Amino acid sequence: MPKVIGFDPVDLGFGGMINYSGSDNNKVLDDVRDGDYPTLFVPESFRYLRLEIVTGSYFELTDLRFIASLTRYPTVNMTTNSAPSPLVASASSTHLGGSPTYPQFDAFNAFDASSSSRWHSTTGGSHWIQIDLGTGNEIRPNSLAMTVISGSGDRRPTSLIVKGSNTGAFSGEDETLYTSAAGVESEFSYGVETVLDF
Repeated sequence: MPKVIGFDPVDLGFGGMINYSGSDNNKVLDDVRDGDYPTLFVPESFRYLRLEIVTGSYFELTDLRFIASLTRYPTVNMTTNSAPSPLVASASSTHLGGSPTYPQFDAFNAFDASSSSRWHSTTGGSHWIQIDLGTGNEIRPNSLAMTVISGSGDRRPTSLIVKGSNTGAFSGEDETLYTSAAGVESEFSYGVETVLDF
């Protein structure tokens, strides 16, 4: 019987051949014959999504959406840091203490689709803002859309990192989904939405 390179044909006795014989030359088909099917890798989705930012001055973000399969999350506009349920927004800091004295600076303002309110950090440097989508609402974003505005100094981000977590701890169990290249600030114009693909 002729031998095909890479395969060990087996004569089935009725003129047909099957391309496995138990050799390593055809490991995948051999596994399927034995009922050992390969497991497909499914990337993990996340309940908590965090955007880490570095700026030279205060950071002011009027809108932020994480995008998965062309859908923008959250899919509804937030009205407080914990409404509508089950959404919860939080940030590393809030200018002037935020709610109730200055609610227009709270984290949820980045998810309320209003250009007259924004999340406003307390200082320049490193910051983060995150959203909890709630149990059963996990996604794996492949891009983000964000709109920044200016005050005194340059308030465009100089670096960005997007992380996903299913515990909210962000202490090593999380996954980094996106890290910006150097010079990312050139992608931003104040008051204009910027979309970054992962």
